[in-house]
Amino acid sequence: MKHNRLKQFFQDFYLALILLFLYIPIVTMIVLSFNNTKSRTVWGGFTTRWYTQMFQDSAIMNALNNTLLIAFASALIATVIGTIAAIGINSMKRIPRTIVMGINNIPMLNSDIVTGISLMLAFIAFGISLGFKTVLIAHITFNIPYVILSVMPKLKQTNRYTYEAALDLGASPLYAFFKVVFPDIVPGILSGFLMAFTMSLDDFIITHFTRGAGMDTLSTLIYSQVRRGIQPTMYALSTLIFVAVLVLLVITNFAPEKKSTGNATVIDTETIKRRKRNNQIKNGVLGLACTLILLVVGVSTYSRYTTTHSNELYVYNAGEYIDPDLIEEFEQETGIKVTYDVFETLEEMYPVMKKYMKDVRRWANMGLLANKTPYVFSLPFQFGDWCAPYGSLPDWLAKGKWTGTAYYAHACDYMEKIARILEKDRDADEYRRLGEKVADTYIDKFMQGKGQMPDTEAFQTGYVLPLYFSLAKAEKVNQTMVEELWKCIQADGGHLKTGFTATPYLLFALADHGYVKEAYKLLLEDTNPSWLYQIRKGATTTWEQWDIITESGEIKEGSMNHYAYGAVGDFLYRRVCGLEAEEAGYRRFRVQPLVGGDLTFAECWHRCPYGIIRVRWEKREDDLYDLQVQVPVGTSCRVVLANKEIEMVENGNYEFTWKE
Repeated sequence: MKHNRLKQFFQDFYLALILLFLYIPIVTMIVLSFNNTKSRTVWGGFTTRWYTQMFQDSAIMNALNNTLLIAFASALIATVIGTIAAIGINSMKRIPRTIVMGINNIPMLNSDIVTGISLMLAFIAFGISLGFKTVLIAHITFNIPYVILSVMPKLKQTNRYTYEAALDLGASPLYAFFKVVFPDIVPGILSGFLMAFTMSLDDFIITHFTRGAGMDTLSTLIYSQVRRGIQPTMYALSTLIFVAVLVLLVITNFAPEKKSTGNATVIDTETIKRRKRNNQIKNGVLGLACTLILLVVGVSTYSRYTTTHSNELYVYNAGEYIDPDLIEEFEQETGIKVTYDVFETLEEMYPVMKKYMKDVRRWANMGLLANKTPYVFSLPFQFGDWCAPYGSLPDWLAKGKWTGTAYYAHACDYMEKIARILEKDRDADEYRRLGEKVADTYIDKFMQGKGQMPDTEAFQTGYVLPLYFSLAKAEKVNQTMVEELWKCIQADGGHLKTGFTATPYLLFALADHGYVKEAYKLLLEDTNPSWLYQIRKGATTTWEQWDIITESGEIKEGSMNHYAYGAVGDFLYRRVCGLEAEEAGYRRFRVQPLVGGDLTFAECWHRCPYGIIRVRWEKREDDLYDLQVQVPVGTSCRVVLANKEIEMVENGNYEFTWKE
C-alpha cells in the first residue's frame, strides 16, 4: 500500500514537473502582459493598456487581418480539396492507396524550412511576386495532407452497403453521397478544417519564406518585433494567440464517446441525448468561432481601407538599423505612426519597389493638366531643392518639378538594374523604356532640348541632377549642361548653391565631365557657403545649414549634426583617392586617383569584408605623384593612373609613381 502511494506520488510529481516547465514561461508572459511597466522583473501594477495599444497598432491589426483571412480561406479551400481527395483515395485499391497515402504523408514529415524554401523557389521560377496570394497558396498546400488524414478514418468507418442500398432505391450518386456518406464524415471534415485553421494560424517558417516585403502575419510580425526589442504589446498579442489556439484545440478534441461491446455498439437513450447535446454544443461553438473570425476580418479589412493614412509613415529597411526607442520617440514627438519592416533579400523587397514605382507613375500622370505630359513629376508633394543656400521654403519647394522628374528617371534606372539581377527581363525592359521617356522629357521640357535652361529658370541643381544621372544621350548636350552649370556657379560668386538633393553629386557632375579644376576650386573654397567654411568655424560635424555659425560668431537655429552636406565624403573616397568598388564587397576594386587643385596629398582607408584597403597619394616637388595601395587577401585591385590602366594586382602592398 505504502509502495503504491509512493509510486503515485512520483508519477504526480513527474507530471507536475513537466507541466511546470511547459507552462511557467507562458504564465510568465501572460502576467507580464498585464504589467504596468516595460520591465520584465519589476511589477508595476495591473493594467490593460498594452492590450489597448495592441488594438490601436495598425501594423498588428493588419497582421491580424492577414492571419485570420489566410487561416480561414486556406483551411476552407484545403478542406474542400482534401475531402474530395480523401474520397478518391478511399475508392482506390489497396496498393495504389498505400502509395498515395505515403506520398501524402511526406509533406508532414518534411522539415518546414525545406517546404518554405521549395515553395519560394517555385513562385520565383513561375514569376509570381511574393505577397498575400503566395502565402495563401502555401498554406493551402501544407494544410491539404492534414485534412486528408482527418477524413480518411471516417470514410473507412462508413458502411458502404448503406450507400449501395440508397443507389438501389433510385438515389443518384451525388444525392446518396450527401444523404448517406456525408453525415458520417462530417466530424472528420470539421476536425480537418479546425486542424488546418490551427496549423495556418501559428505557422511561421513557411510564411516567412513566401510572404514578401510589406506583408506580415502575426507570427512574422512577432519575429520582426522581437528582433528589434521585445515590447509589452507583444506579450499581449502572444497571450491572445495562445488563448485562441488553446480554444481551437479544445474544440477539435471535443467529441462524443461511443460505448462499444465487441462488434456491436450499445446506445441507450441517455447516450443519444448526451451525444445530441454535445453535437449541438460543438456546432454552436464552431459556428460562433467562425462568426467571430469573419467579424474580425471584416472589421479589420473595413478599417484598413477606410482609415486615412496621412499620419502614417512606412519604412522598409534591409536590416535592423533603426533603434526601436528612436521610432517610439519619433511617434511621440510627431504624432506620426511608423510601420517598420525589414527584408532579407532583394527578391522580398521587389514587390514593394514595384508598388512604389506604380504610385510614382500614377502621381506623375496626375500632372497632365498642368504639364500636358505624364512624365513630369510636378505635384507639390516633394521637397524640391531643400535647404539650398538661397531663398526660403517656398523657393525650395518651387523646384520640385525638376528634382522630382530627375529622380523619377533615376529610380527607373535603378529598377531596371534590379529587375535584371532578378531575371525579370520583361519588367526591366518596361522600366528602361519608361526611364528613357522621363529622361527625354526632362531634357526637352527643362533644357529646351539642347542642355540649356531658360535664364529665368536656371539653377545649379537643375543641371547637376541630369549630369550625374546621365539623363542626356548626346554628349553635346552633356557638354552644354556642364558649361551652363559652371556659369551658374560663377554667377553665384563662385559658390555652390545646391540643396540636399544635389549637393552630394555636384562635384561628380563637374569632375566627370572634364571640369576637374573647377570641382577642386569648389571643394577647397572656405567662404560661406562651402565645406571648408564650416571647418574654418571649428566644426567637427556637418551642419544642416552652411552658416549656422555666422561670420560674426552668431549661432543660428538648426541642427549642427546633419549628414546631408557631408555627403561630399563620397567624392573624397571615390574621386580624390579614387577608391571604387567593381564587385560586391570590394572583392574587386579600382584605384584611380583624381589629383588636382592645391591638394598635395590624400589618404583614405576602408574596412571591407576581406580586410582593410588603404590608398595614399602624394605630390612631389618634381611634379611626380607617388601612390601607395594596400590590397587585402582575397581581393584584386585594378590601378589606373593618368587614365591608363597600370596593372591588376592581388593582395599585398604596392607603390607606383606617375606624372599627370
